[in-house]
Amino acid sequence: MTDDDRLEMDPTETSKRLARLQAAGEDLQTAWQRIRGQIENPGKVNLGPLGAQFMSKYPDVKDAYFKVMDGNGTSDSPAFGEKYRQWAEFGDQCVTLYRETEERAAEEYGR
Repeated sequence: MTDDDRLEMDPTETSKRLARLQAAGEDLQTAWQRIRGQIENPGKVNLGPLGAQFMSKYPDVKDAYFKVMDGNGTSDSPAFGEKYRQWAEFGDQCVTLYRETEERAAEEYGR
């Protein structure tokens, strides 16, 4: 927003930030694949009272976390890292529309 409440975009800067968003999603997905197995099988947890209490809650929490991180493989529920790619793609579409609109407006006003 500008000082006079108009929407204005710097397409070049926005594109750079969208590229960083996509890269963050790729990094997140790579890291998730690396640690997923450790979360799936947490290894040895002390079987004392605290460990038993922890393990009694762990499967439900783990399943909820996996549901968010893995999605279900559809476009409605993609893996979390894939969501970053989608957000960046939608942002790129907005940048393209903004540039096209700016060009049309400039042509109409003879710039």
